[in-house]
Amino acid sequence: MLKWGSVRGATAYLVELSENSDFVSVRSTQTVYESSFTYGQELLPFYVRITAIGSSGMRGLSSMSVSLREYADRYKEVRYETDDFVNPSEKLEIFLEEPKEENSPKTDSKGKVRLPTKTYFRIDKGDWQEYKGTIPLLKEGWADVEFYSEDIVGNREEVKNIRILKDTTAPTVAWERRKPGRSNLPEYRPGDVLPYGIFEEGSGIRFLEAELKSETPGARKAGKQRKQEFSGNRPSLRSEYKLPESLQEGIWVLQWKSEDKAGNRNTGEFPIAIDSKGPSCEIVLPGARKEGDVYLLNDKSKVHVFCTDETSGVKEVRISISTEEGVTEFQNKEPFPLPIGKSAVTIRAYDILGNSSEFNYKVEVLDPDWPKGGTKFQLKK
Repeated sequence: MLKWGSVRGATAYLVELSENSDFVSVRSTQTVYESSFTYGQELLPFYVRITAIGSSGMRGLSSMSVSLREYADRYKEVRYETDDFVNPSEKLEIFLEEPKEENSPKTDSKGKVRLPTKTYFRIDKGDWQEYKGTIPLLKEGWADVEFYSEDIVGNREEVKNIRILKDTTAPTVAWERRKPGRSNLPEYRPGDVLPYGIFEEGSGIRFLEAELKSETPGARKAGKQRKQEFSGNRPSLRSEYKLPESLQEGIWVLQWKSEDKAGNRNTGEFPIAIDSKGPSCEIVLPGARKEGDVYLLNDKSKVHVFCTDETSGVKEVRISISTEEGVTEFQNKEPFPLPIGKSAVTIRAYDILGNSSEFNYKVEVLDPDWPKGGTKFQLKK
C-alpha cells in the first residue's frame, strides 16, 4: 500500500501510473478518496504520481514520480516480534559470541589463537561507526541496523542486520462519551456500552485495562475491572467496553490504562453517572379516605400525580384507568377526575435513559346520588 500525507481541502486524489519516471505517457489513472493506494505485484514496474483534487474539481500540482518497486523494497510490511521493539528506557546492544575482557582466554575451545576484535555498525546505510557498548537510535520509527566484527589483521565476518523499531509514544485512547445529561455527566444504564478507539502507529497495542470505582458517598467502593489484550500489530482498532449489569446507581469513575508492545503506557479517567432505576412517583388524592387497600373519593376530587428521577430525569408518565366499562390510557399532564365507581389506576413512568417504573392503586369514587330517605330525629322515652 502506498501512503501519503493528506492535503488540506482535498476531497479526492488522482493516481497516475506510467512506465517512465518523466510521465511522457500515462498508462492508467484512478481516483481515490483516501490518502493511500493499494497495488499488487503486477504494478511494481511502474512509476506513480499523485495529484490532489479540490471540492470544485480543480487540481493541484502533481507530486514527484515514485518507483513502486523501490517504494515496496523500502517499506516492506513485515510482522515483528516484541524483541524487535525498544522504548526510551532501553539501549540497543550487540553481544559477541566470545568475551572481550582483558583477562579472558587467549585461545578458543579448539586451541586456536583468538585475536582481538572490533565491532562496527551503521544505521540506515549511514557511515560505519565503531561499537562502544550501545547503539544510539535517535529517531522515532523503524531503523535498519547492520553490524560486523573484524580482528586486527583484517579478517571480517559477514555483515549481519536487524530491523529495530524505536517506539517512545504511548497509545492514544479516545472514548466516545455521551453528552452530559441532567446530572452534568454522561449518563448510562448498567449494561450499556462505551465505544472507544485505540491508535498506536508503533509497536502495536498490547492491552487496554479499565476499572470502575464508585464515588457515591456510602456506596460500595469495590471496583469493576476488565482487561482486554490484543494480538497483531494493527495501528488502530475500535471496540466497546460494556458496563457491568450489577452497577449500583450513582457516580462512578472509569479509570483506564493502555500499553503498547514497547512498554509505553497511557492512563486517564473520567466520571459517569449510572441510572439503574425508573422514576419514583407519588399519587395525591385530596379528601381521600382509605379502607384496606382501597382509596375512597367523592366525585369532585381530582387525582394528582408527581414523578421525579434524580439522575437522568423524567421523560414521560402515562396513566391507565381500568373500570368495568374498559381501559382508558393517556399521558399525565394535569390533575384528572375518575369515573364514579371502582377503578384500578396504573402509573407508568419512564426516564430519559429508558428505565421504567410502575405503581398501582385501587380507587372508588362514591356516588353522590345514593338513596336519601331523609334524616329523622327521634327522642327516646
